[in-house]
Order: sequence, then structure tokens, then C-alpha cells
Amino acid sequence: MGRAALIIVIGSIVILGILNMNTINKLSNATQNSVEYHNSIGARNICNTMVELILAKLADDADYRVLVAETKSFFDGTATYTVKEVGSIDGGGDDDLGDDHGDDHGDDHGDDHGGDHGDDHGGDHGDDHGDDHGDDHSYNLKNLDNPNFQKVFNKPNNYAGFFNFDIEHFSIDFWDDHGDDHGDDHGDDHGDDHSDDHGDDHGDDDHGDGVDEDSISEHIIIKISVSAELGGVNQSATVYVSVPVDGYVPDAVLATITTNNSIRTVGSLVVDGRNHTTEGILRENMGTVGIWTTSTFTQSGNSKIGGTSSAVDYTPSKPGDPNIIKTSQSWGDGSYPNSPDKVLGGESEGFPEGTLKAFAQNPANEGSQYVTNPAHLTFPLSGVTYVELTSGDTWNSANINGEGLLIVSNSSKDAVIKNLNSGTFKGLLIADDIIQIHTDIIGAVFVLSSSPSEGNSIGNGNGSVLYSSKAIADGVNAAGGVGDSAPDYGFGKHRVKILAWYE
Repeated sequence: MGRAALIIVIGSIVILGILNMNTINKLSNATQNSVEYHNSIGARNICNTMVELILAKLADDADYRVLVAETKSFFDGTATYTVKEVGSIDGGGDDDLGDDHGDDHGDDHGDDHGGDHGDDHGGDHGDDHGDDHGDDHSYNLKNLDNPNFQKVFNKPNNYAGFFNFDIEHFSIDFWDDHGDDHGDDHGDDHGDDHSDDHGDDHGDDDHGDGVDEDSISEHIIIKISVSAELGGVNQSATVYVSVPVDGYVPDAVLATITTNNSIRTVGSLVVDGRNHTTEGILRENMGTVGIWTTSTFTQSGNSKIGGTSSAVDYTPSKPGDPNIIKTSQSWGDGSYPNSPDKVLGGESEGFPEGTLKAFAQNPANEGSQYVTNPAHLTFPLSGVTYVELTSGDTWNSANINGEGLLIVSNSSKDAVIKNLNSGTFKGLLIADDIIQIHTDIIGAVFVLSSSPSEGNSIGNGNGSVLYSSKAIADGVNAAGGVGDSAPDYGFGKHRVKILAWYE
């Protein structure tokens, strides 16, 4: 064989070998990419399905919490999750699931996830989290402003518009109605957009700090953190939901004590606008101001005032911090409420004039009472307790033990409750005129009169008024005021509103 022919044969063999190696490498890489892609999608399915299961659980049981991370196995992978109550949306991950969602996620979370996710998605997601997800993608997958999302979100067979699945058999129809690319449907960024939705306070009066401003209902914000793993690939999701309870906090309740007249505290009365449970346990950074009045406030003796302003708690002190004491206030639109029904929102909230009185008078409303003589009351109070005194009369040395709504009022707006000496009341107390609180109230106090009968001393001895949005909402609910907690989706009794969904 000639030298030229030999060179051609050897060259052909070498070229063929190179081509074969390239083909093998491509096939190997394609297989590896396919496996990784499969695991990535599978891990994402596991992650978001676990979120859906938790949403369903919360819809059925608003008290469901997982404070210490738990791990469950399904779909050939694992999901680790926590369910915690928080004061506001922070946009980040959960420390209990590991910094940066675990070592497998790393600081950069892989080149495939790019740099646009960055600082705007909170430190726990790393600085570089996603070229493949599209430039400037927000990762707020539940963009409530997006009409396409709302269309899917409101489907009756969807828990959150993310999956349709059979809870019993875990069959998943992934991305139903969402298409292949989720980038466009979920907003450009999640920084300023979600802060506007949730705000630091509920108007200039700092009412409802840290709570979703779109609703006047009492809400609990729950943070769901899930990290899923399948075949060495990790995916994570952080979801914030608002779990409403029955009832609501009326817009008129602007403070722990709201008055239309000069007010003075003496003795050792404690007025605390920080939020509390119905048992008096502090709920941090979720309260309101201590005092709100259209006139003046004087803090004397050893009385202490606390509260919350711009999601910052102020411990009761003397003098109270000016951020949580609002004086010389104007009501804004309309006029100061002059009846118990208007305090609850009036006709627009289902309380036209006379509703509360009629509710208390109806024997079908078990626990509620209507009396013109406080001596005829049965204790403990519950439901709606309506004490309609004759003009100029006083309920002196009052036992207020119980819960719900306690109303002391008449058509002349001069009914007086004086020397609240015994019992702990949990709920909303509305009265024409209140003199000397000497016991404990968990909820709020609203005073209707602009001209109190005996000066302006709201308390001159021992006692406390602790703000509790839950106790107020429970009281309003006892009167039939349900707010926006009507069922929408999920297995259970209440709607679970998604505030933000980050991946």
C-alpha cells in the first residue's frame, strides 16, 4: 500500500475516532443534562406540592405551625419545611432550612441561575440565582396584580393556582394554564412592588402596622419555607400567606384607647398598643398606637403608655414615646363615629343603625344580652352585651368579666360606665363615657362622647388596657361581622390569601 493511501486510512481512522468520541460525549452530556433537568423539575414539583399541601392544611387548621424543620419523603425525593408566624414579609429564606438554602445551593447557586435574582430576593437566596429564569424576574410567583394569575388563582379546584392535583393520589398537572415560561406572568421585581401592597402601617394613624393593608380583617401572616431535594438537585420556595380569622378590626379603632375628648391617665394604669393574643401574650411589631384623641392627653402618676409605630414596638413607659401617642387628631373623611354601629363600620360593613342593639335583644343570639339595668346582667359576658342606660345614668362599680362586644350607650350619648373594678374583659368596649378603669381589658376601648361627665380621667389606679387585634376581631365576629374571611378554596373554613411566593 502506498504511503499516501496509508496516510488517508490512518487519518480516516483518527477522524472517525474523534467524531465517535464527540458523539459519545454529546450523548453522555445529553443524558446527564436530561437527568439533571428531570431532577430539577422533579425537585421543583416536590417543593411546590409540599407548599400546596401546607396551604391546604392551613386552610383547614389556621393554628397549624411547624417551628422546627421537618422532612418528609415522597416522589422519590425529600421536602424539608417550616411553617411560622411572622410580623411582616422579609423576602428572604428561613434560617432553619440552612443559610442560602443549604450547602448544595452555595453562594452563587450555580451559573445556570444567573445574576439578576441578586440582592432584591433577600440574602438567603444568594447573589446569583437565575439567568435561565429570565432577566429581571421577580420570583414573586404569586403576583396578585397579574390578571392572568388572578384568573388561574381563583379557580375553585386550585389551592393557589399553581397546581391542580388530587390530594389523595398526588397526581400533578404541573403549570396548568401557565405555559412553559413563567417569567412574564410574575412581575419584574419583588422589592418595591410587594412593599407597597403590605405597607408599614394602616394610614397616618399607624393602625395595623405590618398587616396587609388591603383588608381591615385581623390577619396572621404565615411564612412557609420549603427546600426539596431529588437526585442531588435542590429547589426551594418561600411563601407568605395571610390567614384570616373570623371578624375584623374596625377602621375606627385607631388605638388601644380612641377618644373624642381630652384624656388623662393617672395612678399605675398601663395602656399598651403592642399587639397581644387573647391571653395577653405579646405579638411583636404588629400593634397600634396607645392613645388616639381628637383633643389633648395628659400622662400623670405612674401610668405608662406603650404601642407600635411603623412596625416598631415601644415598651410602656412614662413618659410614653410620642410616636405612639396621637393627640389633636382629625378624623379625616367624615366625622367621628357617634354610635356603636358606626364604630363597626356602619351600613357598609353590615351594621346600619340599630343593628347591634337588635342583635343583643334577639334571644336566638346565645350569650348576648340587652339590659337597661346592669344588675340584671349574667356573667361571664359573651357575644354582644348592650347596656342602654337612661339619660345621665351611671353604671358604677362595674364588673366587666367576659368577652365579645360590651356597649354602654344611649341615644343621648351620655351613658356612663364608672369604676371598672372587677373582671377581665376580652374584646371591644364601646361606651359614651368611661371613668376610671381599674381592671384588665384585652382588646381596645372606644369612647363616643366629646364631653365626659366627670373630667377626663380614663384610669387612676391599678389596671391595664392591652391591645389585641384577635380579641377585637372575635368580638366583632360575635356580632355577626365576618369581614373578608368567607371561604374561597382549600379544605377548610377560611380563605388562605397568598401575599408572596418566591422561588
